[in-house]
Amino acid sequence: KKHVLRVSPAMQSRANVFQRNRQPAAARWSIGGLWYQYKWWVIVPAILIIWASMAANVESMHDDLKDGHVPASDRGPDEHWGYIWERKDKFVREYTRNAAVDSVTTKLFRVETLEDVERGYSVDAGGKFGHEPEQFDGRLGLDTSQGATRCSSTNYAVTAYFCGDAVAADWDDVDALSDASYLRKATLSGGLDKFEQILDVALAEDPPLRFVYRFSFGGWETADEARVDHVWMVVSRPDGSFWWLQSYIGQYSLGHWMEKSTPMNEGELRRRIGLLRELELEVQPDTGVPVWDGVSREHKAKGWTKVQDDLYYELFDVRISTAKRESFLTPWGGAKLWKGGSAHFNVACEWPLKRVQAPEGGESV
Repeated sequence: KKHVLRVSPAMQSRANVFQRNRQPAAARWSIGGLWYQYKWWVIVPAILIIWASMAANVESMHDDLKDGHVPASDRGPDEHWGYIWERKDKFVREYTRNAAVDSVTTKLFRVETLEDVERGYSVDAGGKFGHEPEQFDGRLGLDTSQGATRCSSTNYAVTAYFCGDAVAADWDDVDALSDASYLRKATLSGGLDKFEQILDVALAEDPPLRFVYRFSFGGWETADEARVDHVWMVVSRPDGSFWWLQSYIGQYSLGHWMEKSTPMNEGELRRRIGLLRELELEVQPDTGVPVWDGVSREHKAKGWTKVQDDLYYELFDVRISTAKRESFLTPWGGAKLWKGGSAHFNVACEWPLKRVQAPEGGESV
């Protein structure tokens, strides 16, 4: 009878090690042999070097926001548009790096209710103060989603670029402002009448003041239900022209807006302010009486009509009547809830000119 020798797995493993150790020296010192024996001594350091290099690149990309530095001071007046355009797919996410964000725990335990979905809300609301760009969403397309569409994120990024991080966040916690700081900011903020007064002063200077204006538009008492709130930026230039910079949540990014936008002159800016005046019919919540810059009107708000929709589209390139909301599931249903709204602005800063290093012994300007 033929006998079969059975070898246990442990014995086979020891035998394999023994055979490997008996390989000729030439085989052990071949390229393949050296790689087999020492590959992790190469792989691990290589991974660490690559990781450190990537971290250094990311860090250096944001150096222009450190220690209160204002990125706009690194470029001349005619270079900003090109700089933002070249980074259109990452500019907003890059310059909101220091904005307040929700913690990982908060994001993990967010709960989206059925009511949220039906009204078109998203629990991804932009962090503590609404500046955090939304998460990537393939339904928007790669470049649009990567560029970020949340209007408040774009506002923060543009402000951080032209005025610095501290200014970009200066209205986040109003209660923390001192009385003096609040009053100083209040003198450079208000409604559309106040804006045109400040605009007149700024344009009267030679050259015109380089103010960065933050604008907002929203409903009186039904903002949460009507969902027409929007924020955007107007940047004045030394030649008297202006940039109107914006994005719109779930619709388009700053880069896509810049594709169809060009600097505007004073006349075009004032025309758009006129459109805002037509759109901003306010209604006092206690009496229901419409108000326009403090003067009562005989007519009452009749909900959101085609007139408002056309005005909104011309200003912000979105038709509220047909736009899908943030969830992409529900058409807008706030027409009957609209009772009027108002536009407001504040001066973020006067953006700096590029610093030019003076000859030795002189002062930089």
